[in-house]
Amino acid sequence: MAESDATPGSRPVVRADLVALTRYHSPQVEVEVRLNTNEAAEPPPAGFTADLAAAVREIRLNRYPDRGADGLRRALADRYGLSSDWVYVANGSNEILQNLLLAYGGQGRTVAVFEPTYMMYSQIARSTGTRVVSGVRGPDFRLDEAAVGRLVEAERPEVVILCSPNNPTGILDPAGLVSATLEMLAPHGGLLVVDEAYGQFA
Repeated sequence: MAESDATPGSRPVVRADLVALTRYHSPQVEVEVRLNTNEAAEPPPAGFTADLAAAVREIRLNRYPDRGADGLRRALADRYGLSSDWVYVANGSNEILQNLLLAYGGQGRTVAVFEPTYMMYSQIARSTGTRVVSGVRGPDFRLDEAAVGRLVEAERPEVVILCSPNNPTGILDPAGLVSATLEMLAPHGGLLVVDEAYGQFA
């Protein structure tokens, strides 16, 4: 299209489904304990800070880092007794969630979450075009196998997200729920995502 054909004042239009989303907001307040943002109350140990500063001095800041984070993946794999092929690293859990939902979600696919839980599950899912279905926790905010089973049977989601300890309630899922959910998903090949980001505070 010739530049002269452009409509004066016209602008690109954001997708309507994104415009409809409520902006995610995590309050930033000056308090000692910030569980809502998963921040430690105490500063890192001095030895860690010194080691980190020394490591930064060795980095060639004019070059991209190891794109596959192979060294970090190997170190984590060794720590947990895994192959590095089983370790994925990213810039925070939101990036991991986004990449998982880009790969396993998307148009015509469904993710199941259990409210109340971390708001970004639904936000990220909708931004990737993934349909969100919500199960409800009990009056005490606990999640049981029956509630998961009802939603999985009714919706056959491609992805189920469990959050344990749950954000924002801090409640651990019952023992055996992960195994039971995997069995529920097996017939149609669904993916189970278990978010344990708040494990330090449980």
